[in-house]
Amino acid sequence: MKIVVLFALFCLASRGSAGKKKNKQPHILHMVADDLGWDDISWHNPTMITPNLQDLADNGVILDNMYVQTSCSPTRSCLMTGYYSAKIGSQHFVYIPNRPHGLPTWLTTLPEVLQSQGYTTYGVGKWHLGYCNESYIPTNRGFNHFYGFYLGSVDYYTHYTSERGPYGIGKYNGYDFRDDGEKVEGMGVDGVYSSLLFREKILGFINGHDANTPMYLYLAFQLPHSPLTVPDKHREMYDGIVTDDDRKTYSGQVTLMDEIIGNVRSALEDAGMWDDTFVLFHSDNGGDVKYAASNFPLRGNKGTYFDGGIKAVAMAHGKGIEKTGYVSNEMMHAVDVFPTFIEASGGKTKQYDIDGVSAWKMITKQKKSKRSGFLITIDEDIPNESYGAAIRDGKWKLIQGYPAFSFTEQHLYWYETPYHTEPDEKADLPLPDKDAIFLFDMEADPSELCNVADENPDVVAQMQAKLDEYRAVTWTDFPPDDPNCDPALTDNWWTTGWCTIN
Repeated sequence: MKIVVLFALFCLASRGSAGKKKNKQPHILHMVADDLGWDDISWHNPTMITPNLQDLADNGVILDNMYVQTSCSPTRSCLMTGYYSAKIGSQHFVYIPNRPHGLPTWLTTLPEVLQSQGYTTYGVGKWHLGYCNESYIPTNRGFNHFYGFYLGSVDYYTHYTSERGPYGIGKYNGYDFRDDGEKVEGMGVDGVYSSLLFREKILGFINGHDANTPMYLYLAFQLPHSPLTVPDKHREMYDGIVTDDDRKTYSGQVTLMDEIIGNVRSALEDAGMWDDTFVLFHSDNGGDVKYAASNFPLRGNKGTYFDGGIKAVAMAHGKGIEKTGYVSNEMMHAVDVFPTFIEASGGKTKQYDIDGVSAWKMITKQKKSKRSGFLITIDEDIPNESYGAAIRDGKWKLIQGYPAFSFTEQHLYWYETPYHTEPDEKADLPLPDKDAIFLFDMEADPSELCNVADENPDVVAQMQAKLDEYRAVTWTDFPPDDPNCDPALTDNWWTTGWCTIN
């Protein structure tokens, strides 16, 4: 009788154990807007037409205290590795197409980790983490598929660009559009607005994906990055709302991005994947006021260490989030995306000795952030171009030296919408030099109006000491121009294979 009872208890325990289902890994939709300003989204500025993002935010969590880097490549380096860009050499300006550099290949990337967790990984849009060697391109950094461009920006219609971007003829000029490494050109592509091509490819990826396999879809928008151009119907949506022509075009770019996000959602719903999808949307840096973006009331521009350059528009939605419809002011940084997605996928984060800390429970369970500060940058190795360092610690922000990634970036003040003129209208204010010290109390003064360095010498000293600790482990990878990059050597296409890896 005793044996029978024990056997019965064992059977019940076994059935209970078998009945426990392993938590299903969420699909991850990671959307990054390019040069989107703080005041260029409907939850900060109701004149912006972004109904799809607004709906996601209303039924998700607005992350109003997320920080990124000053520009494209540094932020993307953080996202893909979990390290501060200054610790992996990518902090200076951006990866330039005529210089032989890229995201160091000894680093493990986010999509590589997700692949090891069983995810199929897709990248669409902008890469901007190196291309001069095959080892740098996205399909060799963890993406099963990539459709888009390798460089920092291309003309929306011609897909042509120079080392200076798509703003006229440069020293080196060529096409940049790839599908798993192959050139994208010909009928149906040439002359077609790139973001519309991206939309078509994204929908194809979703429709062809097995919903039972977890998906990581990295949608790195080109929008609303310059140059200012958009299909007429999106621009005309701002007739009677926006009077400035450039601001109207820029706003249309933002609205087209929002429309594509709505299309992506619909495709995921039709594929039966939406309810199992975790969404993170954020900008890669501040907006560029020279091209009609607005960061107001935050100070500064894309490229600066003020919050107008580094505070992201951000929100999360979907699978795993327990409470929705609120604004979170818990601190998050771009380096935290790496461990957050790993935790979301069911992976372990402790094995990675990185700067990022997971924000998964902060987002999904309203827990306190594990972060109280972050390194903004140390960019002092190329003093003829820039010389500055910055750090955030609790409520304090310290900037030492020139407060931007280049001496040529002089939009260091406050610019009400719209502002896009040259030269700087506030040029009568003295520009700081490389010996300048700024200290801001970000809780009392989020617009960085008052430099309180003189009143708080002890705080300045403490934060300078923290910067000195970081200086011991930072370096810069910014080699000189290499003419082997010239697209004229490869049928007028920007092509890999002309540099060695770092």
